[in-house]
Amino acid sequence: MMKKTVLATLLLLLCSQARADGLVAEWLFNDCTGKDAGPNGHDATLAGSPSSCIKGPAKNKAFVFNGSDNYLQVGNSPDFAIATTATYSLWLKPAKLSAGFLVSKWVGSLEDKFLHLENDGSVSFFLFKCMNGVALRSVSKLPIRHWSHVAAVYDGKTAKLYINGVLDNATPTLAACDVGDANGTLFMGYNPTRVGEYDASWLPYHGQAHYQGAMDSVHIYNTALNAGQIKAYYESIIPPAIGGTVTWDGPHTVTCENVTQGTSVVIPSSTQAAWDCEASGLKFNHGDVSKVTIDGVKH
Repeated sequence: MMKKTVLATLLLLLCSQARADGLVAEWLFNDCTGKDAGPNGHDATLAGSPSSCIKGPAKNKAFVFNGSDNYLQVGNSPDFAIATTATYSLWLKPAKLSAGFLVSKWVGSLEDKFLHLENDGSVSFFLFKCMNGVALRSVSKLPIRHWSHVAAVYDGKTAKLYINGVLDNATPTLAACDVGDANGTLFMGYNPTRVGEYDASWLPYHGQAHYQGAMDSVHIYNTALNAGQIKAYYESIIPPAIGGTVTWDGPHTVTCENVTQGTSVVIPSSTQAAWDCEASGLKFNHGDVSKVTIDGVKH
């Protein structure tokens, strides 16, 4: 009888996040306030109606914007000035698809930086005097009532948008890019200082649009995080699929278990194939313990 060979590759969840260099501020909302958990104490204050909080993507709390009159504001600081590089990272769970400011700073014709949710679920990223008056827009559309991660990166030459840990779109920036700070207040969920009406045909001119939905773990860095760092952070919150391949000389059975939830799924096979626990119907939440057995042998 031919020797049976079983090869199982498990992609394991990383349960901790190492802070990247250059952290300017991080609003985690774990106490349902705008307290800055970063090194510089840039606490955000709530304006408008009181907010509620819901469960975030990492078993923490997330801030809810009502889409009508509440938002967060942070006083200007030189820490928010972009010299040559920057990264904006946040989690979003839109309640509906409608135009709304996510993170923004604006002063007249001097400063304009924003992340904005569009009516179709795409996300726009704009830096004044860097992008020829046209925002970078994601190809991917964010679903409603579901957590998605967005990272906007400026590395001095290119503006990039990452959706759920994957590079989604990018555009070269102008050589003489000027992203001076100009003393604008930083806003999340709305920008009451912005003038004009929303016009999707010219993305930078967004007027005063409220975001409706939840937001969590907003990070600002004065460095350009690379693709590996962004993917690692995303997968530290949303684990990659648990799967692998099995090579054999006869039928084998893979059993996937979610030990935390007490659920399992059996994947019978008769030919060489890849297997994926989640694609086969087993659900995991962040931090759940998994177990995989192949023909009764734990791997």
